[in-house]
Amino acid sequence: MAPPKMLYQLRITIFDTQPKIWRRILIPTAATFWELHSYIQDLFHWNHTHLHRFWYDDKITKKSVWFGIPTDEDDMYDIEILPSWKHKMSKYLNLEEPNLKYVYDLGDNWMHLIELENILPAEKGTTYPICIGGKRNAYQNDPQINFAYAHTSGHATVADLRLFAGALSPKVLVPVHTESAQEFAKLYPKVAYPCDGMSFDI
Repeated sequence: MAPPKMLYQLRITIFDTQPKIWRRILIPTAATFWELHSYIQDLFHWNHTHLHRFWYDDKITKKSVWFGIPTDEDDMYDIEILPSWKHKMSKYLNLEEPNLKYVYDLGDNWMHLIELENILPAEKGTTYPICIGGKRNAYQNDPQINFAYAHTSGHATVADLRLFAGALSPKVLVPVHTESAQEFAKLYPKVAYPCDGMSFDI
């Protein structure tokens, strides 16, 4: 592969974080959205286990263009997901239209703002992409937060889920991805139902 000639300087910020969690990177202008996705996963210590999407708001057509991994469920939402590995950022990202959005985990919706700050020549002998700045640890690496992650199949039985919750012995259990959240109080102790945007102590 030939060395890159030009680079995007991007600032990537996780939405709704105070102080902001952000990274500044240099990445070849010839990179695909998939390559940017892979690097974002490394930058913020995400774990490559959920779907992702980029979207670009076309100012001319007034429509959004989506990139990610197409699935059979896309028709339900009346959107077309273009394969991120087949499309280069350079067709959509420029200094006149410098912003993209990226979401990781379509359930928890970790939203990222991608801002093009500059277009620069590449330095000979340097391997890209590289991170050249940033602030705050990613969530999994924040020393003030002790995270534990576990995941079950969406087809798990109620009995299995009760065993699962009992083994974890959580301080609080918050139902997500369900249309019957209130039923959880019949099955588990210490169930909470926070509204969107509400914070609570655990």
